[in-house]
Amino acid sequence: MKRNIVNINFKEFIQKIPQRTQLVNFLIDTLCIEREAVYRRMRGEVPFSFEEVALISKRLRISLDQLLDIEMKKQRPFTLQIADFENPTEEDYEIWENYNYNLSQFIQNGSFTTFETWTTIPFPFCYQFYNLTKFYIFKWAFQVNNHTTLKRFDDIELDKKFCNISLKSYDLYQQAISSDYILANFVFHDLIKDIQFFHDLHCLSKENVKLLVQEMEACLTMWEKLTMSGKYDNSDRKINVYITDINIDTNYTLIETQDDFICYLRSFTLNSLVTSEEDTYNYMKNSFHSLKRLSTHISVSGEKERIKYFEKERNMIETLK
Repeated sequence: MKRNIVNINFKEFIQKIPQRTQLVNFLIDTLCIEREAVYRRMRGEVPFSFEEVALISKRLRISLDQLLDIEMKKQRPFTLQIADFENPTEEDYEIWENYNYNLSQFIQNGSFTTFETWTTIPFPFCYQFYNLTKFYIFKWAFQVNNHTTLKRFDDIELDKKFCNISLKSYDLYQQAISSDYILANFVFHDLIKDIQFFHDLHCLSKENVKLLVQEMEACLTMWEKLTMSGKYDNSDRKINVYITDINIDTNYTLIETQDDFICYLRSFTLNSLVTSEEDTYNYMKNSFHSLKRLSTHISVSGEKERIKYFEKERNMIETLK
């Protein structure tokens, strides 16, 4: 097959990748070529083909528009990861496992830090609870799959492989050097409204609601304990929790190491928009720190505000009983 050659200085771009990522081995594995063939490309003796650039950009989560320098100044590329949480395929598993792979690579290269804003329960913690996870998938199916006949909560089956991948994500997550969370003033507010809505539609039984309430209370207790200690169990890795009175309009996560980063914007309940574009990362991180300055720190310190916050959340959950 004829190979189309990309007339761009791609070699200069990939040479910016930190040495610790073992660039040569990465190119050997990605392109399935010999070591000497990689060196010839690195020296500029042989250009990268378009197919090779596409493979590398996919592995590095880099837009081809970005590499070709054709994006508009005020536009930034994102990849929308559209996974099917109700009837997952191997491609869906690959999306979820790729998230764990990225975390594993970050840990291997010296661990990572996270910066997150949430209007609801942070998903890494939510995934520890079977029925809460099931409810979000139930809501996702209602929103995305457009069932002609409204499904009941009991009709949803949690995929075991997805559950295992999610639990592994949480284990990896706890290895962050530090994690900063900015939470909306009522993280259970929308969830409670959704539960009541589906209960009124007879999609959730009273027993379903009771189970969800129990798990919300357990989740809140776990979250309060982490906030009080400012760290994960049996770990010195720091957790900083902030509460803001300003409306948070986007749930997003920034994960960074000394040499790398990745940005996730949550969409359609469970899906994510993903980018590793530097200007977007800087924009999101600046927005995070601006919001943090207008928020109250409640982990370890701020005991009065912390007690008041968790009391409000418990009272809201009580309304479902």
